[in-house]
Amino acid sequence: MITHLFVYGTLRPGQRRWPFLEPFVVDEGHDDCYPAARFDGCNKIYGRIYSLRIDRLAEALELLDEVEGAMEDLFERVAITIMNGVDAWAYE
Repeated sequence: MITHLFVYGTLRPGQRRWPFLEPFVVDEGHDDCYPAARFDGCNKIYGRIYSLRIDRLAEALELLDEVEGAMEDLFERVAITIMNGVDAWAYE
């Protein structure tokens, strides 16, 4: 079960979509990177990794899919493994 979310844009603290994510995070997160531009290349995307509340995981992912437009094919939620080896969700 993937319980982390890697964010690199408008879901970061201080950005316009952070209020949608904030109620579901367990901690303050930490900076990390994923070695890809579209999660399939060789560039790095710098972002932040958050542990999500397990008791609200399904609710969080459903809301974030809606916010990120995953249901309208704007962004797709994909499973990734970040540089420190943690499996996480990310929006591509």
